[in-house]
Formats: sequence, structure tokens, C-alpha cells
Amino acid sequence: MLRSIYSKFILGYILFGLIGFITVAIFSQKMTYDYLVRQNSDKLYDEAMLMAATYEDNNFFFTDINAAASRDISMVANFINARIWVTDRSGRIVLDSDSGSLNNINITGFDPASDPAHYRIGTYYGMFSEEMLSVEAPINYNYAPIGYILIHYPMRSVVSSTNEILNIVYLSAVIIFLLALIILVVFTFYVYIPLRDITFAAREYAAGHLDYKIRTINRHDEVSYLGDTLNYMASELEDMEKYKRDNNLDNIVFIPYQAKEDLVYSLNAADVHFVVNAKGIKGVSVPSKIYGVMAAAKPVLGILEEGTEARMIIEESGCGKVADPGDYNAITETIQYYIDNKDSLELVDMGNAGRSYLEAHLTKGTSLDKYAEVLSTL
Repeated sequence: MLRSIYSKFILGYILFGLIGFITVAIFSQKMTYDYLVRQNSDKLYDEAMLMAATYEDNNFFFTDINAAASRDISMVANFINARIWVTDRSGRIVLDSDSGSLNNINITGFDPASDPAHYRIGTYYGMFSEEMLSVEAPINYNYAPIGYILIHYPMRSVVSSTNEILNIVYLSAVIIFLLALIILVVFTFYVYIPLRDITFAAREYAAGHLDYKIRTINRHDEVSYLGDTLNYMASELEDMEKYKRDNNLDNIVFIPYQAKEDLVYSLNAADVHFVVNAKGIKGVSVPSKIYGVMAAAKPVLGILEEGTEARMIIEESGCGKVADPGDYNAITETIQYYIDNKDSLELVDMGNAGRSYLEAHLTKGTSLDKYAEVLSTL
């Protein structure tokens, strides 16, 4: 049980955690990074366009940059934690928010129209030693650009914000993984432990210890029902053994569970096989042991309701005799018949008739042909 169910469930839990964490790490990192780039570039572009609109249609701006304008641009740059440049159309920096350190410096290769996107990521024509998120907004005069507002935002800030969000995501993933332990705990106490006890009980019953009781089953669920059913079965078998002992029925032998590979010996050890179904489950259950008995060419004593599949097979094939459940007189007479004819050819013929019927009507190939015939009519 430990190797077949519980360890697999734990392995599934661990795989859930690993795959979940890897999935979150891969997809969340990229999605968060892309989202922050878009969000910051949009905000920076809106700010650049707003500033550019302030100086539109003012051709004297580049020759009349006063201290107030420089101060305003520096305040905006500090507020958004960015670097702001004002350039003329050729790319000469006429105003740098960083105390004017790059004033009158030309940007080599400056060409705002070279990238259709409203933002760039990089060192901006080699002007920075680190990657920046840069946006460009034209300053127009008579509907033509005479200069540009350039805002540069350090990508390290984007990466830092991404990591902060990812830390929250990772923490949430860990919390979900730990909360999933509740499922493991519930499985352990409500499924695994009861099934382990039921499996142990089944081994005890197979060894003939029918007095063993499953004590951990005390809930109203499917596992509890299974345990109660096994307890009832063991109790019934124990009562039968007690009845045998009390009445000195030495001709009745109870044997432990036999391995599947020994089934051929069990089937051939009997002169006659009981095939029994309780009254009232007609159409619900078919005792499948009848097929193994017929394959072994052994006669059948069927205690089955009229109209059930197993009874119709016995009657049609002639592989045995039947009686109704609860009709103890008929059952007794049928048992007596088999006792009286124990070594007769009639019983041999019954067994052979069952084998012949099985080969003619109930083989795998025949059954598949019948399924195909039915399906073809749909």
C-alpha cells in the first residue's frame, strides 16, 4: 500500500509544487516584466507628450530656455525618477534635467523615426552606461517637429519592481503549496490509513483469521462502507465455520484465499460448483465465476432467479441444474441429485456441454463480434 498509493500521492504533491513553482517562475516573470515595461512606457510617453504640448508652436523655446523652464523639467524628472532631455531636431541636447551636464552635446545617429514603437530599451545611442527605457515626444511648430522631449527611465527600476512583485507571487505560491498539505492530511487520515487497515484485514481473512475486525472504520463514507462490508463478510464466514464445528460437519472444508495462478487447480478440484446470486439483484449482477467453471468443464449447481443471465446460460447450455434462491427444498433435492450421480457420465456430459457452449458463444472473439454488430446499428 505504501509503495502503490501513498508514495504516488506524495510524489504527485511534490510534482505539483515543483511544476507549479517552475510555471510561476517562468511565466510570471516574463508577464510581470512585460507588463511593467508597457505600463512605465505608457506613463512616460504621456508625460513626454504633455510636456511637448506645453512648448508647441513656440519657435523661440530653444533660444529662450529660462531658469524657470529648466527648474520645471528638473522637478518633473525627480518626481518620476527619470532623466529628461530636450533636444533640437538634429539631436543636440539643449536641456538636461541632470544639472545640464549634457547640454549642447549631440546624440550620434539620432533618428526618432527609426523605431515605430513609442519606446526603446537600451543605452540610447550609447549615451548611457546602463539600459534605459526611453520615450520620445516631438515638439511641433506649424505641424513640423522642431525638437523632442526625451525621457529616460532606468531599467534597473523596472527589474527591481518586477522582483518585488515576483516575491509576492512566490510567497503566495508557497502558501498555496502549504495549504495543499491539507489535502494530503485529509487523504492520509480519511483514505490511506483506512485502506491500509482494510488491506491488512483482507490478508488476515485470506489467512483464515476471520475473527479480525476493522476497528478504524467509523465514518459514513464509501471507505467506511467497504470496511463494514468486509467485517460483515468475515462475520458471516466465521458464523458458518462455527456452525460447521458445532454440528460436526466434517465433510465441509474452508480453505484460505488461493492465488490466481492456482485457480485452475481450485476449479478442477470440485465435482460440482455452486453459482449463487441473492434474490432481488436480477439484472444488476452476474456471478462471473460461471465462465471459469464452464471453461473447466465442470457441472454447475445454480441458485439463481429465473430470467437472470447466468441461469439462462445454464439452462440453454445444459451445463447444470438450477433452483430459485430461498427454495431450500429444491436446493436440497438438487444437491442430492449431484450426490447420487457423483461418478456418472451424465455429470461429465454436463461439464462438457458447458465447455462447448463457452467455446461457441462466449469467447473473446465472439463477444467482440457481437459488440461490433450492435455498435454498427447505432
